[in-house]
Amino acid sequence: MSDVAEDLARIYKDLLRPTAAARIRVAVLVLFLSILCNSGCAFFNDEGESDIIIAVNLSDRIDPIFVFAVIADPHIPDSRMFPPQDDYRYLKAMSVAEDLLEVHVQDINSHSQDVDFTLVLGDISDKGKAWELNRAAAILNELDAPYYPVVGNHDNFQDDNKQAWKDAFGRDSTSYIFIWEGFKFIVIDPTLDPYDPPDHTVRFDEDLRDWVRSELEDDPEMPTFLVGHYPLLNRCWSAEFRVFERVGQTCLAAEDDHITEDPPVSERGYPDPEHLNYYRVYQGGRELREVLEDYGNVIASLNGHVHANRAEEHNGITYIDVAATLVGSPCIRYFYVYSNRVEVDFEYISDGSLLSHVRSLCPNCLRCSYPDRVCGFIGGRLEDRRFTVWVGQR
Repeated sequence: MSDVAEDLARIYKDLLRPTAAARIRVAVLVLFLSILCNSGCAFFNDEGESDIIIAVNLSDRIDPIFVFAVIADPHIPDSRMFPPQDDYRYLKAMSVAEDLLEVHVQDINSHSQDVDFTLVLGDISDKGKAWELNRAAAILNELDAPYYPVVGNHDNFQDDNKQAWKDAFGRDSTSYIFIWEGFKFIVIDPTLDPYDPPDHTVRFDEDLRDWVRSELEDDPEMPTFLVGHYPLLNRCWSAEFRVFERVGQTCLAAEDDHITEDPPVSERGYPDPEHLNYYRVYQGGRELREVLEDYGNVIASLNGHVHANRAEEHNGITYIDVAATLVGSPCIRYFYVYSNRVEVDFEYISDGSLLSHVRSLCPNCLRCSYPDRVCGFIGGRLEDRRFTVWVGQR
């Protein structure tokens, strides 16, 4: 490829960010090219062969096909008898959980670019009670656009075959699909009923894997998102944010060893650093990943549960962990979907007092090894919150 073509390709990739400033820069660049080249530009190498053609189409460059928002783990509590108290073990701002969810809804409704739908990645309630789920549904129903809920472990403590969840959100099944503008979304629920650790928790069983496989086979050319509550790619961190030395690294070694138990506890009362995989390797998770990789049309897998932001590509699929609405520095993830890519960005919630309250829990973490680093750990690196998922390049 010629040097000019490489430079233009790099500029094009770097500037295509769905922020206002970036959109202006892209518009100026495309306008310049349209004047210079009229309908397009071809650049040639030393042999006279065309390396790249930039076709000028302003709408293709700036406007996404659709936009969706993602939030996770609101943990709406039952506040009927006693005011909920903040949880300093898991840093959940339970006292303002409802207020936080309401602000997330308001911010999505007022986003600068219309949001077509929202994904809510489970743990919508704190104890799975009908009242909690109905209260959460009442808040989420204020969204201007549709939303698609997911079952989390906290939504499934009641041994009712998840009926309260189904009633609250008007769904017959907790696993389902929907298609939006040529993109498929497969929503899965591997939570056993009831959720009762340590033995009765999560299982990506053969029936679920077969169902996902059939959905991928039905639309082999359709770009697909897998949507759930639990991570399919295990990380090296603790549920109580205790381990930082290998933060963000994938714990595939733990999977290879089939580690399924909690790690040993050190003398300080923290997990032994030699056993970093606090989250159990969910049964069937590796096999489900292999199903996704077999078909080539899955571009990303989205989950909540871990209360922290992470993004990592593994074997051509981007695995995206979304932080909770009431932990760390609450933000909304926005996905701008184009024909050849998905631009992922984020915005902190607009209510400064609520944001400050949630952040104030971090230095007071009761069971954290490094309380001063917790909020940054939960928020993740910038590249965990702002990145590009490419479509059709596997």
